[in-house]
Amino acid sequence: MGAERFGRSFIISFNVVLLALVLAVFCTAPAFAQSGNLSPALKVLLKRSKAELVAYAHEKEKAMNVTLENGQPVISVLLRASATQQKLEALGLTEVNFVVNDIYTAKVPLGVMAAVAACEDVIWVDADMLNQPVLNVSTAATASPPPYVGANAQVVHSSYDGTGVIVGIVDTGIDWNHGDFVENPDTSNQSRILSIWDQTLTPIGGEGPPSGYATGVEYTQSQIDSELGGSSVPVRTKDTNSHGTHVAGIAAGDGSDSDGSPPSGTYEGMAPGADLIIVETDMYQSMIIKGVQYIFDRATALSKPAVVNLSLGHHYGAHDGTSVYESSISGMTATGKIVVCAAGNDRGTNVHAEANIPSGSHTTSFTVPSGVTRITIEIWYDGGDTYNVTVGSPNASTSPVVTPGSSISSQDVGGEGLVTIDNTVTSNPNNSDGQVWIEITSSPAAGTWNFSLTRVGTGGDGDFDAWIPEPQPAGTVQFSTDSTDEEIIISPANADDVITVAAHTSKIQWEASAGGTYTYGAYTLGEIAYFSCIGPTRDTNSDPGNQKPEISAPGFGIASSLSTDWSPYVANLVVDDSRHRMGAGTSQAAPHVTGAVALLLQKDSSLTPAQIESRLTTYAYTDSQTGSVPNYVWGYGKLNTDGSVNPTLVEHWELY
Repeated sequence: MGAERFGRSFIISFNVVLLALVLAVFCTAPAFAQSGNLSPALKVLLKRSKAELVAYAHEKEKAMNVTLENGQPVISVLLRASATQQKLEALGLTEVNFVVNDIYTAKVPLGVMAAVAACEDVIWVDADMLNQPVLNVSTAATASPPPYVGANAQVVHSSYDGTGVIVGIVDTGIDWNHGDFVENPDTSNQSRILSIWDQTLTPIGGEGPPSGYATGVEYTQSQIDSELGGSSVPVRTKDTNSHGTHVAGIAAGDGSDSDGSPPSGTYEGMAPGADLIIVETDMYQSMIIKGVQYIFDRATALSKPAVVNLSLGHHYGAHDGTSVYESSISGMTATGKIVVCAAGNDRGTNVHAEANIPSGSHTTSFTVPSGVTRITIEIWYDGGDTYNVTVGSPNASTSPVVTPGSSISSQDVGGEGLVTIDNTVTSNPNNSDGQVWIEITSSPAAGTWNFSLTRVGTGGDGDFDAWIPEPQPAGTVQFSTDSTDEEIIISPANADDVITVAAHTSKIQWEASAGGTYTYGAYTLGEIAYFSCIGPTRDTNSDPGNQKPEISAPGFGIASSLSTDWSPYVANLVVDDSRHRMGAGTSQAAPHVTGAVALLLQKDSSLTPAQIESRLTTYAYTDSQTGSVPNYVWGYGKLNTDGSVNPTLVEHWELY
């Protein structure tokens, strides 16, 4: 599968008459304002004026991907369509990229959106939402010496080290100059990285994106090797966040980079013989999808199996694996093509609420601290039901009632904030469920807010779920009633055919290179990490949801590769050899499983996602800490590479 299903020779940028003809032939759905194929997030975005969208495009880390081309707003989308790529391009969409089944990514100029909404061949259009790295926990204080070392947690080498397998990392980038990713760094300029696609760079000189893609810069292994050897042509990509470098080191670093104490190899990753393909993403869904696609396409061209690590995500969507984003990731998996996802770090942050409404009304409250400028709440309910929706402010002012199929925009509520409610989607085509989108802007007043649902259609089970996906980080705004830590696995980790990984406590103390011994606190080794998200996928009285996570792995905390471009630099997290640092999170747990999958694929490259999952879950280690499995905290237990790969690689009792 290439980056494009068809060529782009059919792009029509000059013929308005032909565009009108195409619309008349196959796009005869209702007008834009009544369109049923746009997501609520997208509809709310489109309520803004052009000037507001231009200003929004200039914001940093905005929730939805809006850019400017020749001064005009262009909206990035994920869409499902029965139309061909040529027809979508004829509508005026640009950078149309076929993903899998009926799913595309594309960019839509603002003036073209009405035509997209009116097209009967466009089934559903999602806004391109921002993901976040599943950031590590980084508080520390002095304590006694550490009992465990390294991401490898005592690797015992055998014939399997990931040789012949590609480990793909879609993340914040990589320090390609780090010795953990160079063959014999003291004597060789041979990188273990086959290519890097930095989606965040604008090409200069002779640089360019990968073939078939329109953005970013690709660096080949030969270019990286030349730069390692002192070439005058620079490899400009950097990992200033250091998250991607840390994740890559856990999955496939060889631990060779050290200042000599402790010795080289101490902080070795799971599959130190694997090749790497790195995508530094801008964190929007469409580019993450393209990153996974790029890695799998390159692996196919090289006739190698591949496993891709996604230690990133967000809380938008139904949390049931049916979103266009999650369907895209799941749909790209296949024999020898595996995706591993972090479960998320939001346990205890009260980002999820759920309740049942047998009849009448129900009110759910959420607390807002001072300084918050914007709040988003997404509500999902059984498609057989419908609800009237209102929002209440801390001083008991209430928004107008929004009935099923209608919406309000920027309604002042007692001078305490502007409320937008979209209640137009009563049957989302991805899962047949209803969806409500609430936004509160203009610096909402601090205090306890609420939303109320009044059940008016009673054909469903009466259950609803709500999540607070904004602002980041999760936990700034919290539900104060109906809150539960269940069903908080982040997207895309709810996808059916990915392996979702929880984190358990593996190392809480370490010696810093600058001197001193530090600890994350008084935690019990082997216990589930306090932040590790709990499953299942969204469940209701009529649908129990799916098992998530599948497995747990070491994630609190881990010493792994340190990017030299890390900023801000946190000295007490840099461990004794000066070339590795501590990190904690399901971001660190997922690459343990990614590396373990690389070992399984080295042994048998014909394994399917279901067979990989079966190997990992069948041999998972259970004890008094995991309790009876499967469960929604641990999955099937702790990663046991010893049993699943065989012969011995990692002894499960060291893999707390």
